[in-house]
Formats: sequence, C-alpha cells, structure tokens
Amino acid sequence: MSFQDRVIKALIAIQEKIATLATKEEVQEFRTEVLTTLDHHTKMLQHLDVERLAMITRIERIEDAFSG
Repeated sequence: MSFQDRVIKALIAIQEKIATLATKEEVQEFRTEVLTTLDHHTKMLQHLDVERLAMITRIERIEDAFSG
C-alpha cells in the first residue's frame, strides 16, 4: 500500500468520524433541554421544601395545642 493510499484511507476514516459528531446546534438543543428539565426539577424541589416547612409548622401548632 502506497503512502497516498494510506493518507486517503486515513482521511476517509477521519471524515466518517466527523460525520458522526454532533453539530453545534444539536449540542445547544440538548443543553437547552437539560437546563429546562433541571429548572423544572428545581422548582418542584423548592415547592416540596415549602410544603415540608409548612407541614412542620402545622404539626408544631397541633402539638402545642395538645400539650398546652
């Protein structure tokens, strides 16, 4: 196999690898999707934390009413 043949074969292999890489737009779309999902999960967790604190406060009031 000549040098030119090896170079051509290597170039073809590189082009095939490049063809399978994600484009900048695809990466940006994926990033946006991930960040949107994380924002949604963060909001849910914040809401659950507020509910948890409200529940603790309510339980403390009930306990105070029965112990007082």
